[in-house]
Amino acid sequence: MSTPMNVTRRGFLSSAAVVAAELLSPVFADETNNAAENPKTPVWDGSLKAIRFKFDVTPPVGAQIAFSKNERTDAPIYVSGAVIDDGVTRVVWCSCDFLYIIGSAYDLWREKLAEVAQVPVDHVFLHSVHQHDSIRVSLADDVCPVPDDDCCLPIDETWQTSTLDAITGQLRTLVAGSWTPISQVMTAERRVSGLAANRMAFDKNGKMHWRGGMCTDPVAQSLPTGLIDPFLRTICLTSRDDHQPFIAFHFYATHPQSAYRRKMVGPDVPGFAVHYAEEHTQNCVHVYFNGCGANLSFGKYNPSGDAHAIELLGTRLGTAIVENMKVLTPTRSGPITLAHAPVLVPIDWSRIERRDPDSLALVKRVLPQRQTSHISLASLGPDVHFLSFGLGELCIEYQLYAQSIVPESFLATAAYSDCYYQYMHVGEMIKKQIGEGAPGSCWALPEIETVLHEAIRNVLAEI
Repeated sequence: MSTPMNVTRRGFLSSAAVVAAELLSPVFADETNNAAENPKTPVWDGSLKAIRFKFDVTPPVGAQIAFSKNERTDAPIYVSGAVIDDGVTRVVWCSCDFLYIIGSAYDLWREKLAEVAQVPVDHVFLHSVHQHDSIRVSLADDVCPVPDDDCCLPIDETWQTSTLDAITGQLRTLVAGSWTPISQVMTAERRVSGLAANRMAFDKNGKMHWRGGMCTDPVAQSLPTGLIDPFLRTICLTSRDDHQPFIAFHFYATHPQSAYRRKMVGPDVPGFAVHYAEEHTQNCVHVYFNGCGANLSFGKYNPSGDAHAIELLGTRLGTAIVENMKVLTPTRSGPITLAHAPVLVPIDWSRIERRDPDSLALVKRVLPQRQTSHISLASLGPDVHFLSFGLGELCIEYQLYAQSIVPESFLATAAYSDCYYQYMHVGEMIKKQIGEGAPGSCWALPEIETVLHEAIRNVLAEI
């Protein structure tokens, strides 16, 4: 099964604890944000500016978090990113230390961010990092077709709304203020070890051993790493004022947790890594995006499944980030360009009915409104590309497939956008109903692999 592709291209928080930032400026462009007011098509003049932001969204003690009430704060969680503008096209890159943002809540967040940034909604690249000791952002009408009972806990919509209002209020002030000019877009990528490994590990007899994020089983840990993308990729914007790193975006694929269900909020390994990187770089905001890591975890290298593992693995990831910052390479300048491809998800209604027959009628009424997702691409010139999957937990095969389409290009990938869609494994694993392709995890038909491959090819066609 495949879907016709119409690729379009166009150049919670405590409000008292908001850490705002500044902004940046020179490098790329595409189409005007105010076309109706500009009778002549603007031409990119070679400049770039941006605003960086980092908002503390740590919930208070007693708040509902993903799997329990929050009893204390292990470490703060943030919503961070940048608004990047080349004088013709403007985009928002935003990463959230949330378990996920789902359904209509995802739509609402994108719409609000787009409004304050003064861009179309499809210029907003919104992702979660997927830490489990964190917040799940959803609204009451977000009916999940394959519910996770652990996550079906009460939510505080009032608190979520006030959090979003606080973020957008602060961001509106930043957008209306002075922007920081950017002198250069730079990139780096390096192979890292001792972090991600495939969650499905097979011994010499063909028996599968499951390596979740908190796996400390010595047998499972002794088995080979398996299929992963071992590269940490970095996109960095430097300030024109001092030519120093202003904001850096880092992309790595794996489940992000090594210790969770601790009844406390925290950003787990990625949060520790970002904190480490910011301590070892001057005046640079670091933003972490999680790639297609649905079937990957830190379990092979988890020493203890507790806070010690967070520190050890976080330092390992943070060190890799700092090393990337030392070998940044300038890229060719160019305007911001965008590409979008729709994804019509083929649904296995029989799986939904077997899992939750009582809510099947409700799901059938709500689901068609969310059946179409998207894959998007933002390019900061001819050498720097950000591939964004609008679906939630995609498996690493899709990231590697995208890399294979443009093997000589720098392609940074992020998943965990609208996590309404849950796991998306490749067709064979869905047919076998194992791992992330099991009925309780994935509700797509095996044809989803063909659909996603076509969308990836279409959205990458111009590179």
